[in-house]
Amino acid sequence: MLNSVSYWDDRYRQTAEQPPYDWYLGYSSLRHLLNPIHFSALSSGKILDGALLQPTAPPSLLTFPSRENCRTLILGCGNSVLGEQMQRDGWTGPIVNVDFSNVVIEQLKNTYNDAFYLTFETNQRIRPQPMSFVCADVTEPLEFDDGSFDLIVCKATLDAVLCGPGYKATATRMIQEVARLLAPEHGVFFLVTNGKSDDRIEYLEHKTRIDHYWESVFCHCIPGTRVGGTRGHDYYAYVCRRRAGESPIANTLSENGPDCFASSLEAVDEDQENRVEM
Repeated sequence: MLNSVSYWDDRYRQTAEQPPYDWYLGYSSLRHLLNPIHFSALSSGKILDGALLQPTAPPSLLTFPSRENCRTLILGCGNSVLGEQMQRDGWTGPIVNVDFSNVVIEQLKNTYNDAFYLTFETNQRIRPQPMSFVCADVTEPLEFDDGSFDLIVCKATLDAVLCGPGYKATATRMIQEVARLLAPEHGVFFLVTNGKSDDRIEYLEHKTRIDHYWESVFCHCIPGTRVGGTRGHDYYAYVCRRRAGESPIANTLSENGPDCFASSLEAVDEDQENRVEM
């Protein structure tokens, strides 16, 4: 259901008059991690909490771009206001939102039109570039060049992918594409999920190697809070810094042959009994 285009098209038609919905956590709960200063610290060689893969290479000379210059891609954006909230907080560089529901993409285009940005209120010195919206399946190759983005945000989208048939192969394809699109050495994949590292780390790996795509990986637990202040469901933010060098996807394809990417979904037929519990 959660990986079905028709389900989401129907959902967005039915909720068109309702307020936007942010899955899991909003920007305010992620802001302390979704931060260029934090991302730059990942390449400093410092020992940080939550390390699943600690940097072993010399400290990077490439710091993470400022919010004014950062090129951001949001995967499976839905009708979230994450991109808008980032812009109001100074992320004035280009932000591209991708979703496979054409219904929600057209709704977003109508919402974030020229008139919206004429009245856009921000305390920042630089006004943001208008966001762009692309209808595409994030588990398939996207029409962007290698290294096109400094930051790729995936909030709940991987978890939706893991609800579908052949989920391991589909998730693998998505992570391969993320690695291809990230800028070498400083690019960051910011993944928000409801899965602990024991349940999610394998999807960030290639042939059990976490360092195939990443120079460093950190997992941060964000406690959930219910109305009334009681402890709710915990969420996890994975901050993954891309390795330097050529696109990791090129290495993967050379190992497995040119048809590996296109056929990987059919290559794995997972037993439904092994489905990831959401």
